[in-house]
Amino acid sequence: KMKKVGEGMDKVGKGLTAGVTAPITAAGAGLLKLANDFDNAADTIRIGTGATGEALRGLVNDFDAVISKVPADMDKAAIAIADLNTRLGLTGEPLQKLAQQYLELAHITGEDVKKSIEESSRTFQAWRIESNKQSQALDHLFKVSQATGIGVNDLSKKVTDFAPALQELGYTFEESTALIGKFEQSGVNAEAVLAAMKRGLATFAKDGKTASEGLVEMTKRIKDAKDETKAAQIAIEVFGTRAGPELAHQIRAGKFDIDEFTKSI
Repeated sequence: KMKKVGEGMDKVGKGLTAGVTAPITAAGAGLLKLANDFDNAADTIRIGTGATGEALRGLVNDFDAVISKVPADMDKAAIAIADLNTRLGLTGEPLQKLAQQYLELAHITGEDVKKSIEESSRTFQAWRIESNKQSQALDHLFKVSQATGIGVNDLSKKVTDFAPALQELGYTFEESTALIGKFEQSGVNAEAVLAAMKRGLATFAKDGKTASEGLVEMTKRIKDAKDETKAAQIAIEVFGTRAGPELAHQIRAGKFDIDEFTKSI
């Protein structure tokens, strides 16, 4: 009888090992990895921002809040927290909201989080976009990207690079983003066109018009021209012989109707 009891206990022991001990061991390993990942993320934030003490605890709390809402790995979330804090000076809820948005954007588009933050933060600075409007601006970049096929990071870079010319022409950030997106979608050489448009500022100024007023009037004249030849002649008067004909063609094709495009996205 004792032998049978011993055999029974042996079977129970093996059952416990397979059914209880092994899962507990696996769970323990998983928890250990989770703890290590969290420590690594905290190190990334500390090294990336240089924060210590209370400031670091606050950023780690921001990270914790973000990772609980977004299905992203801890490393990417930590990078988003660190880079947004150093580049834009964000903390607390504004930081959490924007970090979550960047991580979701990366999940949808496959673009690199660090690169996205680098390019778009330059855009925010070039266009003097305040922190409470940066989430909305990022959303606009994404919408234009989706509507035109140009990547968000590439779009951000171009909107930043052409900011001085576009601002001088009187375009807003939203209009400029839509304009660059349309140029890219249509295969228009944005650099050549904007250089020509900038050249036209002097002509508008002579007539006592702002850039926006001059462009609106010029666009209408070109659209109303009886044919392509006349339209090109009008454009050449202001934009020169190199870009004038191409600009006239693009205007008559409706590729400068930024208001309509913006409403459609």
